[in-house]
Amino acid sequence: MRLAAVAEGAGEAGRGRTARPRRRPRARARAHRRPFSRWLRSPAFGAPAFPLRSRHQWYNLGAAGEDDRAGRTTGLGRCPLAAGGSGADRPVIRLRSVDKEYDGRKVLRNLDLQVDAGEFLFVTGPSGAGKTTLLRLLYAAERPTAGEVWVGGERVDNIARARLPGLRRKVGVIFQDFKLLRRKTVLENITFVLRFHGLTQREAHRRAYLVLKRLGLHHRQSALPDALSGGEQQRVAIARALAYQPRLILADEPTGNLDADLAGELLSLLCDINYQGATVILATHDNSLLESIPARAIVLHGGAIHYDGMWPP
Repeated sequence: MRLAAVAEGAGEAGRGRTARPRRRPRARARAHRRPFSRWLRSPAFGAPAFPLRSRHQWYNLGAAGEDDRAGRTTGLGRCPLAAGGSGADRPVIRLRSVDKEYDGRKVLRNLDLQVDAGEFLFVTGPSGAGKTTLLRLLYAAERPTAGEVWVGGERVDNIARARLPGLRRKVGVIFQDFKLLRRKTVLENITFVLRFHGLTQREAHRRAYLVLKRLGLHHRQSALPDALSGGEQQRVAIARALAYQPRLILADEPTGNLDADLAGELLSLLCDINYQGATVILATHDNSLLESIPARAIVLHGGAIHYDGMWPP
């Protein structure tokens, strides 16, 4: 029967009929592109302010004052912090009647807060006022004792453990205690996170070098964290949080180990990123930072909001 089928096919070919070529199966999209494309266009976090430069890059990490693709100049003097960015009608963070207790002591009391997409928000207050606790609630490192916490349209106060990685892909956290991997170099500390978020090795190295150069650390990319000063470790932690270009940036005392010049450079960088559409929440007790740019600020005292408005008042 097989010989007969072959002969029949040969006969058809002889009569001018050619066998229809098999279609090649469409190549599957590379896995590393999928997670970025899903959250990058999430309406809860707002659309990119400017055209995408690549599939994995939507805001510019170049030098301060560099012209963006829309023809406008980024930089501290042009940062529209008070306006709430391009998504002022879309809340990216919402807290409703939030309480947080530790061993029966209330750290946050009946907290109500809304932050719109594209806003720059200072969180200030004395030590022990609840600034760090508030940020930890936003990236689900802590759960409130009572109330609701919404981030990017998703309720996170009771989020399942399996969904935490998806939430944290959207949020860049600058930790006060750095949390660097001691056995990895400066460059590897950043590329490790980028690879986790799906970038190729080549793109991860390119992005890591770019942000290290912006923060003046590209010459230390092969050093281990223990060989760095406190200020350099702080800048590596900042570079790691910014390298994968999250839509929401939470910074917990990011200038605590930096001198005045480096603190100003960091604030300029966060301002540039906010200008291009990211939401930035910066916790600090440094009044000089608050007075350097006009922005919204909340003042925590005893776990409650005592002031919420533009700073200086």
